[in-house]
Amino acid sequence: MTVDGTVTSNFSEDQDMVRIDLIARNPQGQIVGVDFTFTDRVPAGGTAAWNVSLWEVPLDSTVTAYAHL
Repeated sequence: MTVDGTVTSNFSEDQDMVRIDLIARNPQGQIVGVDFTFTDRVPAGGTAAWNVSLWEVPLDSTVTAYAHL
């Protein structure tokens, strides 16, 4: 499964290496996979795209992403 997303900045300065943590849950709510990625750069007041391939995760999983510095 590949997960794509966009992180949006409300900072006044560019941010480098923003970490994106992902948690995949099956329809019953159990955690079935975790992963993370980093963005290269998020411009001040702008957006940056990211994507992660989650291996051995059921295709009906729900993925939640958390961005942090």
